[in-house]
Amino acid sequence: MHCVQRYDLDVPDLDLLSADEREAYESELVLSPERWAETVVAGVRRLADEAGLDRFGGRLIAPHEAGGEIVETSGDPAAVFGPVARCFAIEAPEPCDAIAAHPNGYFDGDLDPGANRLVAEMLRERFGLEVVGLGAALIALAPPDVLGRADARQLVEALRPAYRPAPPEVRERWADIVTGRRWLVASYRGG
Repeated sequence: MHCVQRYDLDVPDLDLLSADEREAYESELVLSPERWAETVVAGVRRLADEAGLDRFGGRLIAPHEAGGEIVETSGDPAAVFGPVARCFAIEAPEPCDAIAAHPNGYFDGDLDPGANRLVAEMLRERFGLEVVGLGAALIALAPPDVLGRADARQLVEALRPAYRPAPPEVRERWADIVTGRRWLVASYRGG
């Protein structure tokens, strides 16, 4: 089951639908693309309101574990692409809402879409990072300017509670790689 269904992200408030939209939804479970996007964004925001940042502590694969090689990926993000990469632009009211276009979080241990939005929102508020890319297990964020060493360290420390424990040298290496870059690659995959 995809997380859109698991968390009822595509179930609209019937009172907000026009008569034609309501009839289409009730007879065929069909929404216009605009109404679907509006509904899913509202659903992800609802999950975020319910989640609280303390709900996801320590569930994600550590940055250095197999399947969680985000330290190396931060150094060479192009390495995650295969021979074919499909990209599309996402219009969203807030950059954090772009997660609603590609909601993940349905495997055990993953962050749910609400927690993903909370993390993205926290990174935006504290460090100015904006969501610029989403994949099945990775999120790419860009700061307004290159990250200095102190900011890179603070960023890694801010993300630390979400991941299983990593040795200090792994966190330092991640901060080293992020320093001077115009992006951050992080994982939202649990294990």
